[in-house]
Amino acid sequence: MLHGFYTQFFHAEDSMLEHILYRYTPGGQVAYLESKEGSAAGSNTELLGVVAKGEGVFEIKAKGDKPVPNTVLLLPVKGSKQLSLKMVVQEVEPLITPIGAWSARCAGPNQREFSLKNIDACCDQCGEESQLEFIAYSGDDQNDALAALNLAGWSATFEKQVCPKCVTNAGGKG
Repeated sequence: MLHGFYTQFFHAEDSMLEHILYRYTPGGQVAYLESKEGSAAGSNTELLGVVAKGEGVFEIKAKGDKPVPNTVLLLPVKGSKQLSLKMVVQEVEPLITPIGAWSARCAGPNQREFSLKNIDACCDQCGEESQLEFIAYSGDDQNDALAALNLAGWSATFEKQVCPKCVTNAGGKG
């Protein structure tokens, strides 16, 4: 059961969810989710800065292996131990300094601001308790938390939450 949440409707079409991944990226680093031709997957790249340029457009500055267009970058979420933000590289240009640095224009979430929160969840089938981080972005923390549970592999509605292990054991049925 979701502790302290009220019944609301979940909107799966939220574009922010497309940019969240339950995979940790260390602070100050850029990771590569996918390797496109010419990009180094799993490389060690130092994050120099991130600037929101407009709705869904970000400038990422980093030093290290340079991505190519359509590469998916993973950026750390400040304070998170579970989440990364996914950004798709549109253009890349080298920077003069520092040596090996680059600037990439990336497509990302439309939200300029969001906050990191936690939810305590308990599986209604096996009773396993879990603490999960989620990004509150829509102004409706209940829906954002429910979306996070589903993104993390739970089968979750406001009435019933089933952990990933029970979902797998039931063949994907919650």
